[in-house]
Amino acid sequence: MTIKTFRNKILLGYAPSLLLIPLVLTWSALALLRLGRSSEAILRDN
Repeated sequence: MTIKTFRNKILLGYAPSLLLIPLVLTWSALALLRLGRSSEAILRDN
């Protein structure tokens, strides 16, 4: 596979970053939900 055009080189360079965005968003949403549950438990105990 040869990358001939400048446009393809740019797209190939950005592809890993664009693929990581949904993964990071999912991880952060899950971490935020977990933090919410933990804070609810702390408030309930106090």
